[in-house]
Amino acid sequence: MAEQKRYLLLTDSPDHPVSRDLQKLYPDMVGEVDVSKEDISLDLIGKAEAVITMCRKAEAVERFNQKPIMDYAAGGGLVISCLYEYAYWRGFPFLFRHAGRIRPTMEIIEECDVTRGFSRGDRLYWYRNANDVDDPAVGDYSYREIEVEGTIGRRILARSCMTGGAVIIEERVNRGRLVAMDFLSPMDLSLSDGDPHWNHPGAFNKYVFLGNLLGRTVRYGRYVNEKLPYGSFAERLRSMCGPRDEFRIEGIASDGSNIYSLTVGNTKGKMFYMQGVKHGVEWENAYGLLCLLESLKKDPPLDLQRFCVKVIPILNPYGYTHCCRHNANGVDLNRNQRPDWDRFRGWTDEVVAPWVFDYKGPRRLSEPEAELERNILRDQRIICFADFHGMVSGTMMDGSGPDPEVVIRVGEEFERAFANRYLIKGAHDRRVHQVNLMHRPQRDHPEQYKSEGSRYDFVCESYGQFPSTYATVMQTDYVAEMGRTILRVVALDTIRKEEGSKALGLGC
Repeated sequence: MAEQKRYLLLTDSPDHPVSRDLQKLYPDMVGEVDVSKEDISLDLIGKAEAVITMCRKAEAVERFNQKPIMDYAAGGGLVISCLYEYAYWRGFPFLFRHAGRIRPTMEIIEECDVTRGFSRGDRLYWYRNANDVDDPAVGDYSYREIEVEGTIGRRILARSCMTGGAVIIEERVNRGRLVAMDFLSPMDLSLSDGDPHWNHPGAFNKYVFLGNLLGRTVRYGRYVNEKLPYGSFAERLRSMCGPRDEFRIEGIASDGSNIYSLTVGNTKGKMFYMQGVKHGVEWENAYGLLCLLESLKKDPPLDLQRFCVKVIPILNPYGYTHCCRHNANGVDLNRNQRPDWDRFRGWTDEVVAPWVFDYKGPRRLSEPEAELERNILRDQRIICFADFHGMVSGTMMDGSGPDPEVVIRVGEEFERAFANRYLIKGAHDRRVHQVNLMHRPQRDHPEQYKSEGSRYDFVCESYGQFPSTYATVMQTDYVAEMGRTILRVVALDTIRKEEGSKALGLGC
């Protein structure tokens, strides 16, 4: 190797999609060693922060010299191996299972740093599919597992739900640790540009567990094991209300449902208002806002004695329940409240009929949900408003406010915080790439993000609109991290300006 890298991949299959994906997830951090050409020694691997092994060919497993790898772990190092070589080293049966038309899942058995973002009992798709077609099932699903039980110094973190074999295993090796996991099964071999592909649930969480070990991928997000009925979601929101918080009914939606909010912090202080699920099909951000609220109670990024945060996770209960874009009247709420409602024509000009993609309604603010949003935003205490959406084509953030530098800083700080955490191949992407902002405010166009008012407004889009719950770790992490960034940056700017005004004797 020409230079030492933070992470070292030992493999018999150089330039494999896993190797290429790791290079994209951790640019300039991953070194690759072809074990068919170079012998493994402690001198070779000793300075790496972590060693990853990936054996793809049965006849090459002997090239993965066990002694220096175990010596590295015993000295306090972290070794992450695929299941095959781990089974070979430890003498356990390795099994390649064929599942036919059933999409296999695995169950989380233990909660720890490896499984961060998941809870015990969570089940998620985990399979190999050798075809491009994943829906409907094509009858060619398979997965890998090891027959092994936990003992002192070894524990099973995840098992196959079909046959009970171990899929993620942790073993303590003196001062270090060895983690074996199946990060080869969740892969579609026909996708030449690698995984994970946005519409293949077996691949979506592919690097979350490995990333938790290497770069602490999941910080605030949580896997959603099921999409809750609206009433159950409201009860979960109510259960988060502490003695100093305020849970309330904000109004009645177009289908007669109550619209709920939770406010944390000093309810007499300046307010941040955040909302989600204006479009019901973009339901994932509601759970991200729950994660944001949870993080505010544990580690708030702003002074909750000075500020408060009001959250309406679901503005459109009908759309959430029926997984559709519109409210109960067939109106696109994001079009109904537009200031240019009278001039807006929509994507296709077909804006005159309910249930058309972006039908704007019979008049501006005709819908109770849109009127409710308008009324909340009339509160003079609100210094910042963030509206969360989701789309299959990418991530973006737009904003406006009195100081464009603050808007730009939110985008920059979020990108730093979210870098090297998630990979995706979106609906319109040619190749796998890191999940980050595909569009954010730029310094060469600052006036574009300046508004005449004193309030900051943000619209944030994450990957969303997925049919089930398999992708929610990434999505909820995005919403929580973005929300925390907005809160931190705008609160610090507000304090700085208030203290500057006091120093000048102007009050605040």
